[in-house]
Amino acid sequence: MKLWEKGINPEPAIIEFTAGKDRKTDLALTKWDIIGSMAHVIMLQDVGLISDGEKNDLLKALHSLFVIDNQGHLVIEKDMEDIHSQIEKEMSSILGRPVRKFIPAVHEMTRCWLTSACTQGRRLTVCLS
Repeated sequence: MKLWEKGINPEPAIIEFTAGKDRKTDLALTKWDIIGSMAHVIMLQDVGLISDGEKNDLLKALHSLFVIDNQGHLVIEKDMEDIHSQIEKEMSSILGRPVRKFIPAVHEMTRCWLTSACTQGRRLTVCLS
C-alpha cells in the first residue's frame, strides 16, 4: 500500500532511488512513531474529538505494538509503503476498524526521536547510508 501511488507502476530504479533504505530507517524510528501516535491520541481525547473509551482502546493497541517492536518482531511488510502504513494496518487489525485519522504525521515521530536523542546526548545517526 503506497499512499502516493497514482495507478502507474514506476521503474524499480526510480523507487530505489527515491526510497533507498527508508525501510531500515523507518524501523529504527518505529518506537518514536508509536510514542508520537500515543501523544496524538491523548490530544484527540483532550480536545474532545474522541471519547475516553476510544482513547483507551487506541493506547492499549499502540502499547501492544510498542512491546512487539521492543521484541524485534514488528516488520514493514513488502506491500506497505512505510512504518506509518504498517502501524495503521496493525492498529486496524487489532481494533477491527480503520484508524488512519489517529496516526500523526511523520514530523511528530521525528520530533520525538530528535528530542530524545538531544536530551540523552546521543549521536544523531540513523541508517541513512
